[in-house]
Amino acid sequence: MTLRRLAAAWLAAAPALAGAGAFPTRGGETGLLDVPDAGTAPLRGADLALEMGLRAGPGVDAALAPLPLSLVTGLASRAEVGFAARQCARPGDPKLGETLFSGALKLRLLDGGTIGPAVAVDVYADRFNLDPRVGARLILASSDAGRARLSAFGGAEGRASAPAGAGPTAGLAAAVGLGASGRVEAVADALAGPSGPMAGAALRYQLTGAVGFSLGLDWLPRDGGVRASVGIAIAARPPGARLAATAEEEAAAAPAPAAPAGPVFGDDRPRFRIRIAPRTEPGQLPPHEHDVPGAGR
Repeated sequence: MTLRRLAAAWLAAAPALAGAGAFPTRGGETGLLDVPDAGTAPLRGADLALEMGLRAGPGVDAALAPLPLSLVTGLASRAEVGFAARQCARPGDPKLGETLFSGALKLRLLDGGTIGPAVAVDVYADRFNLDPRVGARLILASSDAGRARLSAFGGAEGRASAPAGAGPTAGLAAAVGLGASGRVEAVADALAGPSGPMAGAALRYQLTGAVGFSLGLDWLPRDGGVRASVGIAIAARPPGARLAATAEEEAAAAPAPAAPAGPVFGDDRPRFRIRIAPRTEPGQLPPHEHDVPGAGR
């Protein structure tokens, strides 16, 4: 199946406004740019991202690549599995023509709270069609920091053919919401590993709850160049999650109920009040809606 047909099939399958949109990492995990976070994709839900990148620099042949493509889906309530394909997008990648494939499995250990961060672990295989590398990471992420999100990881990575030569790998990423609408987000990351260091930044716009766009720039110092990219991300959520999100949105948008004008009682016992104005003349009732005609005559 070509990339065009795959994207068209995903667009047709993704429910409109399926919940908060998500940009998976270029390695096929939920996260920020190239740094995974401690979250996982929902069961029977998925996130897809596709980038078009241009890599150039001194001594580097300009290369336009219609990748990376990342797809991540929930494997269980606290686990996810992902797949990615890319061309010249990470440190040490071949500069022209070679498509590299990777996969990752992540397990969420702690959701985090006001005291500590969210915690997850993952294992991954990178470039498994060309000089395979395997690694494992411990991931820490902010659980609730308002409009800012932080994520960091530390671990080890090495060639599958020589695991004894594994080296350390680490990364840090941050995202900050911009503007009053909350649709625009600035993201930055930095990571290093046996293949070399990398730093990047992106500006993202959430068109709907299910579709977002991004503009990014990455710096690969060891490879001697920069990479500019444009991308699109699509989030698909299961019907139950979509209905729940819609109900929450409607409840948030509904006006607050007006305060009752009269007295408020603490039980559901019916109470009646009749007020009868005093008569001004014998045999004549003053006009009042609570008076009963003929009473007392």
